[in-house]
Order: sequence, then structure tokens, then C-alpha cells
Amino acid sequence: MTLNKSYGDTFGKKIFFSFIIILFFILFLELGTSLYLNIRYARAWKQNKDPLKRHYTQYSQARFYPFENQKVRINSMGFRGKEFRIPKDKNIFRIIILGGSAAFGIGASSDKKTIGGRLEEILNENIKSKHFEVYNMAIPGYISAQELITLQFYGIDFKPDLVIDINGFNDITVGMDYDNAPPDIDAHSAALINAYRALWETSFPKFLSYSLLRWSAFFKYVSDKIGKMKMINYYKNPETRKKIINQDGRIEFYIKNMNTLYALAEHYNFRLAVILQPALIYKNYLTSLELKHIQEYPASFNARQFYPEAAKIYFPIISRRMKMLDNNNKHKFLDFSHIFYANKKDIFIDIVHFTDLGNQIVAENIYEKILKPILKFK
Repeated sequence: MTLNKSYGDTFGKKIFFSFIIILFFILFLELGTSLYLNIRYARAWKQNKDPLKRHYTQYSQARFYPFENQKVRINSMGFRGKEFRIPKDKNIFRIIILGGSAAFGIGASSDKKTIGGRLEEILNENIKSKHFEVYNMAIPGYISAQELITLQFYGIDFKPDLVIDINGFNDITVGMDYDNAPPDIDAHSAALINAYRALWETSFPKFLSYSLLRWSAFFKYVSDKIGKMKMINYYKNPETRKKIINQDGRIEFYIKNMNTLYALAEHYNFRLAVILQPALIYKNYLTSLELKHIQEYPASFNARQFYPEAAKIYFPIISRRMKMLDNNNKHKFLDFSHIFYANKKDIFIDIVHFTDLGNQIVAENIYEKILKPILKFK
């Protein structure tokens, strides 16, 4: 009995220590990977010596590296879809799509099923006198400031005939995790630049902790759990809620950017259409799946719980303010927030992103309400 017990104790200790060694080995690999990735990104930032590009990074830091799979293609410029070409024949009518993730096509089953993809097909199928090119320059998370600069830095070079900016939601919801966030927080990279700079100017323990929180799944999970408990108490404060919901500054920032977009359109002689994007909260007939989506927001532990309320309050204000700007026959503002009001099918995959059917309907509305009236006079 003593021999068996001694053997059992020894075997148990071996298992325990083997487990500890394996755990430390995994943590070592994760730590090494985190450090490597952070050093690589920091060097990439440090080596960018062009002050113009570094300043530009403040307002557009989220384009993609080129890649392609069965669902998505990212071209060499970091935008979704086919390669863009600058040469433009007289017979080409070129359209640029700006916006955030809805315009980018989160939820679309392929590039051709995005709003831009479907619009290009509809135009080329129905109008044979011209060839239509639709370039998708929308990027998930972008707000109006980033859309404006994307057009200025990239879009203008392609000599568009029409620019369509599908937006609204990101401008009123970004930075809602903080009650004192500035209107341009989503486009501002001071924190990002300071973080990269800190990699070269701080102590190793701080560098290590930042690396782990940025790249380590385990440490990020623990950090998120702790943060979740803090944020639940944070959002229970009525004063915090009041400040977060108050988005008047964001509306002014948005209108200022749209004014500048109108000025660009005048200067470079292209037509402009600004579209207030559709939202699930304005759909009257919800499918069981859409009802589930809308119910998830109030139950969120973070600022997502305020998204439906913010959209209900500020979409009408955006619409009213933009219609006041819409006094030029060359440019249009269209409020699409309610276009799915009577639709009884599955359109939304969350509060602002669409199924392929939703993208199809948005593209058809753009064709009927924007392109047909424009092309009638060309």
C-alpha cells in the first residue's frame, strides 16, 4: 500500500509539474510573439519619416493590407474590390463610395454583393450608352473626417463623376465609452502615436505590459473581464449616461465635414450625394432574428447599450441639418434611415449592417433616386 501510494504521489507530482512546464512554455511563446509584433509595428511607425504622412495617419489609420479570399478582395491600395485605375476614357462614368462598415460591406457574401458591387452591376445592365465603374473606398469604423480625407488623398486622383458618402452612425456613436470624448476621437491617433513612441522611450516593464495587453489573448481576456466589471458601474451613473448621450458636438463636427465635402465637390467639379444610412431601429416589421439583434444592445455591458437611443435622437437632427445644406441642384442629401420601414424580410445582421438583400435594396434606391435623375441630363 505504501509503495502504491508513494508511486501515486510521484506520478501526480510529475503530471502537475509537466502541466506547469507546458503552461510556462505557452506563456513564453505568447510573450515572445507579443513582443515581436509590437516591436515590428513600432519600427514601422518610427521609419515613416514623411511628416505629411505621419500627420495624415492621425485621421486615417485603418486601411487594410492587400489580400484575397472567396469572400473579400482587398486591392493594392487597401480598399475593397478590384484594382483601381487612374486612366479614364470619355465613355466611363466613375463613382466613388465613401463611408464606414455598412458601405464597405460587412455582412455581404462577396465583393459583388456590397452596395457598390450591386450598384455597378445595375448601372451596366440598365444603361448601355456608358460604362460605369464603382470604386469602394469605405473603411469599417470611419467617421466623416476620415471619409473626407480619404477622398482628398486618394479619391480625387481618379477623377470621379459622382461621390456617394453613406454615413451617420459612426459619427454619433464613436467614443461613447467615455463621457468626455471629443467628436473626432475615432479619427484621432494621438494615443496611438504616443503608444508607439512609448515603446522606445519607456522602461521594459511598461513596454512588456503594453505588448501583452495589445497582443496576448490571455492577458487581454483577463483585462477585459476586469474592465467589464468597472464599466458596468461606470454606466450606472446617471450623470455619465447623460454626458454620453449628449452628442451635439458630434453633430456640429459632422456638418462641418459635410460642408467641406460639398466645397471639394464644387472645386473638383464632381457631383456629390450624402446618404444617411439605414438603421434597424426604423424598421417597422422585425423578423425574429432582427428582434434578437435589437434586444442585444440594451443588455450590453459597454456603450453599445446606448446605440439605439443615440440613433433615435440624432438621426432626425442630422437629416434636418443636412437638408438645410441641400440647396444645390448638383448635390443631394438623401435620408435612407427609413427605407426598410415596411420590409418584412431579413435585412439587418445588426443595427446598421445588411444582408445581401439589404445591400441590393440600397443599391436600387441609389440608382432610382440619384443616378437616374443625374444621367437623364447628361
